Amino acid sequence: MLTSMLRHLISQSGKTQKEIAFDLGLGSQRFNFYVTGRSEPDISTLILLADYFGVTVDYLLGHEKEPTVKDDGLTEIERLFLSLPPARREEVLRFMEYQASQASDG
Repeated sequence: MLTSMLRHLISQSGKTQKEIAFDLGLGSQRFNFYVTGRSEPDISTLILLADYFGVTVDYLLGHEKEPTVKDDGLTEIERLFLSLPPARREEVLRFMEYQASQASDG
């Protein structure tokens, strides 16, 4: 069930598997194994996937027929930022701090 849900969500996203794997901080082969059913993600990865696609873990596992969109009051960019692995978040924050310092110097 997870494989069909992932395939559907990937097609809806307009992104490639490789792009999504990168966004999630997963290896592209590892992500492909989840999509093809060759291996199954652990619970923390299931949560990461659900958060990334904005659905519930129950939807990913086929326990809900329709995706429940999380209304957490966050914008899409905020949700994407929060779905990044901590190391990538730090990179983004450093880049933003650098950009802000450049703007204030000019």
